Amino acid sequence: MSDTGLRDLDIDTALDLKLMKVTLLLLKERSVTRVAGQLAQSQPAVAALLKRARQVFGDPLLVRDGQHMVLTTRGEEIYRQLERAIAPLLAAISDGGAFEPSLSQKRFQVSILSAFAEYLVPDICQRLAREAPQASIVFSTPRSTEHITRDLGSGQLDLVIGNSPEPPGHLRFAAHCSHPFGCLMRADHPLAAEPLTTERYLSAKHIAPDSSSEMNLGPVKGRLSQLGLRREVSIKVADFHHVPAILAQTDVIFTSAAPYVQDLTRQSGGRLVAREAPAVLKKMDLYGW
Repeated sequence: MSDTGLRDLDIDTALDLKLMKVTLLLLKERSVTRVAGQLAQSQPAVAALLKRARQVFGDPLLVRDGQHMVLTTRGEEIYRQLERAIAPLLAAISDGGAFEPSLSQKRFQVSILSAFAEYLVPDICQRLAREAPQASIVFSTPRSTEHITRDLGSGQLDLVIGNSPEPPGHLRFAAHCSHPFGCLMRADHPLAAEPLTTERYLSAKHIAPDSSSEMNLGPVKGRLSQLGLRREVSIKVADFHHVPAILAQTDVIFTSAAPYVQDLTRQSGGRLVAREAPAVLKKMDLYGW
């Protein structure tokens, strides 16, 4: 049969929702340990279900590649079919109480912009320790929207916290907070004495995160692109921690959420000043998706 997957199953197996549920979780998480933690079952019990799923589908489904488990070609196809056909059914009949944070041993994968990491990561870790003490978490830096979409779809990422002006429409997302933009520059910067008009802002040189390490379409570039405008970014950095030192010795301007800009101003000891960004930039929204 050319179209392998669910249509290969007999009706008794197709109705075994427990097996389908565990198979779907295994193909998503790619870890017997994590799935056992989510289901509050023993690892041998989940491993036995994986063995049964392999027999049913006639394929290993998950194979070891170094220190990680990866899907086989057929495993990827079956995962897509289960996600499409079984996941909605499981959601419909679920009582909503299957996930118990206090019992979960899941390793959560969270990608977060480095500019906001020091403000959000401690709170996230504190809440995880309180509500899911057996779980763990790995933080990383967002890459391109293409990578984010792929990694969320494959289960390699559980959550992305970013500030794209337009989050991908096909992904579920929720706004975390919204702040006006602010600009940061050295105290004796030529533009520090007067309000920043759009014209003066665009005539200046700017410092911004390197798009190879952050999301390709940042909030400032995205908003300016919507208006058919562009600024000159003369310096790109991979780490936001370098920004204050560079600003203190150059005439570039840094643009970010106003609370972050004001915090950097306080930390600078008078070397840097904050100014309101041009009104055309509107606000920066921080999303989780």
